[in-house]
Amino acid sequence: MLNRADTPIESAVEAFAEFGVEAAYVVPLQNGLDKSILDATQTVREFLSLHGIHDYGKQDQGPEGKRTIPIHVIHPDRFETRTVSLYRPQTKDGDPRLWISVLGNYAKSENLIALIADGKKELYAVNCSDTALLESRHIDGSPLRTLLTDKQVASSAVELLELLREIAGRGYLDSLRSGDTGVGYTLETLLGIEANSRPTPDYMGIELKASRLRADGRRNRSNLFSKKPDWDLKGLGSARAVLDAFGWNEPTTGRLQLYSTVTANPNPSGLYLSTDEKDDVVTNYSISEHEQPPQFVAQWNLSVLQASLAAKHPETFWVSARVQTSPNGVEQFHYVKVIHTRTPLISNFGPLVDAARISMDYTLSLEESGRTRDHGYLWKIGSAHHRLLFPDPVEYDLLAA
Repeated sequence: MLNRADTPIESAVEAFAEFGVEAAYVVPLQNGLDKSILDATQTVREFLSLHGIHDYGKQDQGPEGKRTIPIHVIHPDRFETRTVSLYRPQTKDGDPRLWISVLGNYAKSENLIALIADGKKELYAVNCSDTALLESRHIDGSPLRTLLTDKQVASSAVELLELLREIAGRGYLDSLRSGDTGVGYTLETLLGIEANSRPTPDYMGIELKASRLRADGRRNRSNLFSKKPDWDLKGLGSARAVLDAFGWNEPTTGRLQLYSTVTANPNPSGLYLSTDEKDDVVTNYSISEHEQPPQFVAQWNLSVLQASLAAKHPETFWVSARVQTSPNGVEQFHYVKVIHTRTPLISNFGPLVDAARISMDYTLSLEESGRTRDHGYLWKIGSAHHRLLFPDPVEYDLLAA
């Protein structure tokens, strides 16, 4: 239906991208306006699901399963709260539908309507065919600009920031755990957060990620989330099979292990990632001079990875720490900086994988019992490319007066 729109979708996409905002789009036609029906396309369904607003896949057909939620319709001079109905009819295989109340008073046939989520599971509608409305994004205080530039810090963020300032004021602190995870574990312990592997944020809806500052002042790669492959899809079928195929014996202990970073560019083991958005998958292949074509190693559903990103990072504090070693050989951290982000651009995930900006780390080893152990399949992004996934970050110096 988007090809029926009276306004080029590119103009709307570019307008919202100025502010690091993504949207889903619908185009009402006259028949739909007459019958109060809009098709919820696959793109719209994924958008609503990934922003935690609605999941059509879990919705029953018929009137009993119908859900009605608020939607804020934006005009050049005001917000207007209406309702949007989300449902699957009994007929036509329950094809997902939606309807914005009194839509005919806001849009004409073939207008381009953008649906925007604000990170708080609130939904907004913008008529992109209304030139004055779209141009109002440049007017300070206009409803559209307010939506696109809302940077109000929630009380939970203020509280967390004050706690971090107090910790920063203590200077260098001994790591409470050795190894790479010490910087995060120590900070969470100081904040009273128990170590966990939950897919949801750590502190009152805010995800907390700590990393070491390098000698050049930049952060190491940031861990986005952990997500194991879907072993039922193409691939070797299990972590043990991957470990046997690509692992090596650690020189000191002889333990079989695989600690390897995989990007879109083949690593020394020939492992690399490739995204196929049409089939909704990210695949880890291996390639070598002796194997043609490339071998399937593991595979993930792209939509599942996007959902993990959205669920884990609706709001995140990326905390950076200076590092030193104490006289008795203990690693110490001084937490000095926070980058505050909200609402990642999930549609950028696949392209950033293909551009080798997002990587995946294997952390596999074989225990003495013969059990395969993994410390996560860690999806990470480099600090230099952070803004491509998390737009408009706000930075705080924890040592500032």
